[in-house]
Amino acid sequence: MLGSRRRPLATPARRRKVLSPRETKQQRDEEETKKKKSAVVVVATPNKQIILLTIIIIIVIIIMVFFFFFFVFLMTTTIPSSLGQEYLQTIAIARSYPHETSAFTQGLCFASDGLYESDGLYGHSRVRRVDVDSGTSVAETKLHDRQFGEGLSLVADGVLLQLTWREKVMIEWDLTLRKLRTLPQPFPGEGWGVTLDDTKGIVYFTDGSARLHAYRRSPVVSPRNKGGGQEEEIRYEKVREPRFVVDPKLQGARIEGLNELEMVNGELWANVYPMRHHKASNCIARIDPDTAAVKGWVDLNLLVTLQSRKVQTHRLNFVLNGIAFLPDEDENENDHQQQRNNTSAASSKKGRLFVTGKEWDFMYHVDVVPFATETNPVDFVRQRCGLHLPPPR
Repeated sequence: MLGSRRRPLATPARRRKVLSPRETKQQRDEEETKKKKSAVVVVATPNKQIILLTIIIIIVIIIMVFFFFFFVFLMTTTIPSSLGQEYLQTIAIARSYPHETSAFTQGLCFASDGLYESDGLYGHSRVRRVDVDSGTSVAETKLHDRQFGEGLSLVADGVLLQLTWREKVMIEWDLTLRKLRTLPQPFPGEGWGVTLDDTKGIVYFTDGSARLHAYRRSPVVSPRNKGGGQEEEIRYEKVREPRFVVDPKLQGARIEGLNELEMVNGELWANVYPMRHHKASNCIARIDPDTAAVKGWVDLNLLVTLQSRKVQTHRLNFVLNGIAFLPDEDENENDHQQQRNNTSAASSKKGRLFVTGKEWDFMYHVDVVPFATETNPVDFVRQRCGLHLPPPR
């Protein structure tokens, strides 16, 4: 019909695909898998950040620990602290004096009227009073040719005690060098060094090993066998069992070859001569007499270089030996007790220190001073003091 509109053809509707139950389950599984993957991605990102931060913190800690130990290493191997200076000291020469070059010095000590020296060697042993300024003998008495003189010390008012090397006897002298008596050596082994701690009345002896013997000189009044009356008998009675002198800073090593002894401001000072191990030391050990522990060392290597060519060439024979300390006259008991408690007693000015050696050209009045060195003090003692020590652990 004209004028009538044609109705558009209807578009057929799209049919929705109907999924089977199996396909529906598969689709749900795929959607869940996608969700899990996206969740993993979301969670993985902060985990990586935490791991990275942890690694950075560990690296920083490692660097800090490294620099800490490096700093400690530098501090312990460079300029010593006050403790290092206390452990290792050296000397400054205050004055030099002539010394008799034929004197095989074994002992040195001061008494009320001057300096006394014990000289060794068979056929040449003697005890003598020395004029310090000239080095010559003011008076002397020879020992028997079969006696080898050793250490010497004042052990009572006006009484000197001289040891012998292998003869197992000791000789007491008055200050005019008149023999008072010959006594049996109270300790086993050889006689090397002797000194008196007058604050405790203890006489210390060495025998060339690391042992330190302690005895007390005891006068005993006994009746005479003939003619009546009484006579004084001298005995040396053991105070305690011998102790080994050890150095805690050298891993507790025993100090072999203890020789000449001297009390210096409450410390026991010792020359060291490890003769049996073919060594000789140019260092003096500073020992605590109560514990037998080494408190420190005084380096005297400088003095050897000032001696004759004979001494320098035969250093194992003509060794540093002889320490004599002259306390100040105005020193009182309070001063002495203060020195014993003072950890810097070695460098105290409470007296004058004299040292020499066997057939040395000179005797020296020396001052003990700090040793300024960049070397570790313990390493210096190991390397330069000529000691017989086990290898460091």
